[in-house]
Amino acid sequence: RSGEADRSRTAVLIANAVAIGMAILTMATAWYLIDNELEKRRQAELAAQAERQNLMATLTSIGDAVIVTDADTRVRLINSVARELIGNSEPLIGKLLQDIFPVVTASTREAAANSVIRALEMGRVVGTTNDMILLRPDGASVSIEDSAAPIRDEVGRITGVILVFRDCTERRRFQDESKERELRFRRMFETPLIGIAVGNSAGYLEEANDAYLDLIGYRRGELDESSLSWGGVPVGQSPLNEVAQLELARTGVCKPFERNYLNARGEAVPVLVSAARLSDLQDRIVVYVTDLTQAKRAEAAFRESESRFRVLSECMPQKVWTARSDGQLDYLNQMFIEYAGRPKEQLTGWGWLELIHPDDLQPQLETWMHSVASGDMFEIEHRLRKSTGEYRWHLARALPIYAPDTQVVTWLGTNTDIHDQKLAEESLREEHRRKDQFLALLAHELRNPLAPLSNAVQVFSNSRFDSAKSADLLAI
Repeated sequence: RSGEADRSRTAVLIANAVAIGMAILTMATAWYLIDNELEKRRQAELAAQAERQNLMATLTSIGDAVIVTDADTRVRLINSVARELIGNSEPLIGKLLQDIFPVVTASTREAAANSVIRALEMGRVVGTTNDMILLRPDGASVSIEDSAAPIRDEVGRITGVILVFRDCTERRRFQDESKERELRFRRMFETPLIGIAVGNSAGYLEEANDAYLDLIGYRRGELDESSLSWGGVPVGQSPLNEVAQLELARTGVCKPFERNYLNARGEAVPVLVSAARLSDLQDRIVVYVTDLTQAKRAEAAFRESESRFRVLSECMPQKVWTARSDGQLDYLNQMFIEYAGRPKEQLTGWGWLELIHPDDLQPQLETWMHSVASGDMFEIEHRLRKSTGEYRWHLARALPIYAPDTQVVTWLGTNTDIHDQKLAEESLREEHRRKDQFLALLAHELRNPLAPLSNAVQVFSNSRFDSAKSADLLAI
């Protein structure tokens, strides 16, 4: 029994020892596992904290404005760029995004849908165009473009939204200016007055306005045909002549010059051409063409009218002249030149003043310059020296000729010889003077004897009858 008891105690001791060892081993293993898990958690926490710090540093230093909200659109994080763009210095964490981020459309100024709300509703990344305006508390507005992306947890639930936006005021202004420049260019390019075409020096036509196409006799749809060239003729014809091509290659522009274009009907069209190189790296030039058909017709009509005027002025029995708007003569007919006996060059300008009699020169100048300044009709009588040295009286008249803008462009005048008429008038005035002098003398000679006779008759009729006095009165 004693041995059994010893074996039993030994077995119990061994069992207890084994149990204690197993318990210690289990505790050690559990402690190791717990400590390892805690270490992993600490590392994960440190990594998460570092990641949050990196995220905060990134959001703080990023050039774009960033706002992070929760699923209720309350602000959880905002960087300095966003705070500066919003223009709100108050604490913003915890506020609803729609309260601090009011946006409207640039075109209508109506309230626009918030990108964060749209991202929460649609569950995906959403963005807006650059047609958004952010309204600041100070009344200013900022052109922005933004995008919002939902933030999901491990199971895919949306826990928040990250909103990224940027100031695009300068870019929008640049785009608006670019559109405005393009619009102005198109308006200038499509002018109906000047034909404009873009192509290369070999004659290939890339673009042309309607005025140019009308000039060469082609329609807009035919511009896409590769065979169409500058002049509407087979490819290879340059719009510039050799001199213009050399000048264009040397200076980048060429001076305007005249030439003829052949249209689709084979008709020669007179044009004024100038060109400029668009780029030194590419063989692209722009050509400006002005149709001179009407100008040539007007020039021909003017030359014909000028010729008729010359013929008419030479056939008139008067001295005909024209003057510029400043009063200087620029034309005299042959009768005027022959009368003066001087070359035309000595009479044009102010040379004609030497023909005026010295006594008539000052009134002539004053009257003429008054008409030139006021545009009133000019008329005066003066004496002109003939080639023989004789001064003859002339009646000078001139009328202004106006341009469409009511400006005087020239004066048309005549000098009519009235010398014989003037002498006749002087003779007639002398006869009238002599007649008046004779009548005055006659009246005086009659008045002297009639005065005492009239007085005697008056006294005779008023006096009493007296033969002595009556005899005296009757004697008178």
